Parts: sequence; structure tokens; C-alpha cells
Amino acid sequence: MKQTTSVTLCRWPATLSRRVTRAHDPDCPENAFEDFATEVDWRISLCSALLRRKFSMAIGISHSLLKGFGVRAGLEAIIIVGEDSKPFSLIRQFNKARVELRKPGYWKQIAMELEEVFQTRQASPHSRLSDGQTLIHVCYNSLYQLHR
Repeated sequence: MKQTTSVTLCRWPATLSRRVTRAHDPDCPENAFEDFATEVDWRISLCSALLRRKFSMAIGISHSLLKGFGVRAGLEAIIIVGEDSKPFSLIRQFNKARVELRKPGYWKQIAMELEEVFQTRQASPHSRLSDGQTLIHVCYNSLYQLHR
């Protein structure tokens, strides 16, 4: 059974972590003959209200006896939008239509509008509010509040 242990070495101003993955439990007799992988990751996130973007950067180094050394890097930019942005407004309307059910099929129109917003790249499904909430968070929270 695969076993992974992870240790966070530093959290501020960036996260530095170390992860070791083994195929066998340390007490298993087969453990002495196995290869294990060690990974060290460094991650940093920066948020700019001026640019309305959150940037996440990551660099990782890994080592195992069989595979040798490996290096990986990543950069992600997330758009920060306001509460009144089109996709977040449509999600709230969608939840209200699901609960009220006053207009049968109304949710289909909202879903089509949301799909069009994404296809025309007016918004992204990865957009977030300034507090970090995604569309899924808002969908769940607004639906939860409507059921209370």
C-alpha cells in the first residue's frame, strides 16, 4: 500500500514543503528493496487588487533512485471579479429559479447564458471573488441560504 508523508517546512512568505512517497509500509520486509520518491515544493501566491489578478507560482524538485532528478514549474493567473459580475449573478439566479420553481425551464435559460459567457470568454469558470470564493462556493452558499 502506497504511503506518503508530507512536512511543511515554512509557510511565510512562501510555502516550502517536502513529501516522501513509498510503495510499502516502513515495517514491511519489502521496504528495504524499494525505491522511494522525495519531492520538495516551493509555492508562492501574490494577489494584486490593482491588476485584479491572483498569481500562483510553484517550483518543485523530485528525486528517486529509478527515475533520477526531476524539475517542474507552474504559473497560474486567476481573475478576481466583483460580486455583480455576470457569472456570479447568473449562479444566484439559477439557485433562486431551482428553489422557487415558479417558471419551469427557467434554469435552462440561465444555464445557456452562463455557457455563452464562458464560450465567448467574457468570463472564466476559474474566476474568483476578492475573498477567494469560486462559482461553486457561491452556488453552494446561495442555495444553502435559500433552503434555510
